[in-house]
This record gives sequence, C-alpha cells and structure tokens, in this order.
Amino acid sequence: MKSRKAFTLIELLVVIAIIAILAAILFPVFGKSAQKGKETQSMNNLKQWASALNSELADNDNRMPFDGDENGKAAMDDNESWFNMLPPYFHDKALNFTDYVNKPPRPGDKSVWINPAVPKTPYNTLIQPPEKYLFCYGMNSYLSSLESDGNGKAAASSPNKRMKMNVVENLAATVFMAEKADNKPNFDPSQAGEILAFFGEGDATTDPNNQSHFLFCDGHVELIAFNRLFANQPEARRIWNYDHETHSTMYGE
Repeated sequence: MKSRKAFTLIELLVVIAIIAILAAILFPVFGKSAQKGKETQSMNNLKQWASALNSELADNDNRMPFDGDENGKAAMDDNESWFNMLPPYFHDKALNFTDYVNKPPRPGDKSVWINPAVPKTPYNTLIQPPEKYLFCYGMNSYLSSLESDGNGKAAASSPNKRMKMNVVENLAATVFMAEKADNKPNFDPSQAGEILAFFGEGDATTDPNNQSHFLFCDGHVELIAFNRLFANQPEARRIWNYDHETHSTMYGE
C-alpha cells in the first residue's frame, strides 16, 4: 500500500496565499453587507415611528407630540412626550413604563428604540434609569411648542407645547426625527454633535460624508450625508422648520 504524499512547503505557502487573497476580497464584502443590514433595520425603525405619528395625528386633531425636553432632560412623566405617546400605536410600551426601568433599551438590542449602528461602548454608560435613557432617535425641537419661556424654548407646562402639523409648510422637506445617541429626547440642529451619522467610514460626529437617517413629516425616510443638511441656506432652514414662529403667526396658532 502506497503511503500518502505530504504537502511540500511551497504547496502550503501557495494555499495560505490563496486563502489570504480570498479573505482580502471577501471581508470588505461581508462588512458592507453587515452595514447595509444595519441601515435597513434603522430605516425600518423610523418607519415604525412614522406610522405611529400618522395614527397619533389622526387621533389628536393633527397635533404632534411634545418633543419631551424639559430643561435639557427627558420629561419622563409627561405622557404627551413622543417617547410615551407614540409607542402604543405599534403595540409597544411607553418609555416611562416600569418594565423599561428594569430592562432599558440598550445598544445591541433588536428594538425600535435602538439604532443598530450605535456601538455598546461608550453609549451603554449613558443609561441610568429611571431618569436617563439612551435616545438613538430624537424629535426635531423646532416642531415642538409655540410659546417661549423667555429663552427661545417653550415651557413643558405650556398648553400649546404640541404644535399642529399644519404649521409646517412642506411636510416632505421638513425633518421630524433623526438619528442621535445621547440622553436627550430631541435635537437642536443648530447645535453641533446632536445629530450623529453612524453610516460611513468616518467619525459619526464630524465627517461630512457620513450618512444618517431622517424621518420627514410626510412619513418618508431618507439616508442623507451631513454635508447636504447643515448649509446655512434658506433650504436648510426649511428642512429644520427654523422659522416656526413665523408659521405660527401665519396660521394663528
């Protein structure tokens, strides 16, 4: 019986080289596939929020929820805050429900609350229920409240803290919700770092080519690069509804 011939050193090196070449080709493909999956999941999350918003508007005379910000903190006890008001429309619990105190949404969870692109480190450290939760999505602060507290921001106790959707001139061009990752339930687009763009190869806070998902007031969701949204132009102002006080005067709200 003939003995089996062993591989020579050259043959082994050739096999190793082929494996290395295949790995170099396939790893980026797998990485892009995983990134695409996260993009799709986050977009679907925002579409669920859009569906809830549409139902909420129908039930509340076209009035949007409160953005949930009270002096820089989440108004957890306010049932008109978007994070308490919208979830029941897709059969989830309000964020102030006791279950979330014991098991708050965290990075890595497959949840409508969580952008799958947000890493566990350092964002897990922001979660300290029942007062502090991680908000991977936030409501545009320029779409909440018409009465100022003297500092350009309406008081949470204002009876008009919930703006009507008809004050928005162009629903398809005005952002309702965006991706972020901090303890605030809303975002102010005039403040750097409040909106984060995790989809791309650069830094989520600074790279103008990185992309983020945006839910618009008409219910559609787009993946858009930073450099398209933060120009100081009339078009950019309309995207954020900066001039809502002018709109409120026009509509008599």
